[in-house]
Amino acid sequence: MTPGRAWACIAVFVVAYNLTSRPGGTLSEHADGWVKRHPLLARAGILAVALHVANLLPARWDPIHRFFAGLRSK
Repeated sequence: MTPGRAWACIAVFVVAYNLTSRPGGTLSEHADGWVKRHPLLARAGILAVALHVANLLPARWDPIHRFFAGLRSK
């Protein structure tokens, strides 16, 4: 699978899930619950994903890159 196809699959899944979810059950609304229960941890996770996807961190400071690089090296 190409990265473009993987991103398309992610987008289709998110749209389909949100369109078929119960009221109050969208992915964003569920994330709101995480932020309410664990504000620092949830926001740190969201920030880590955003910085990783936007390539705004050097690889040595990117926890997501380091995690997957470590898995690939085994």
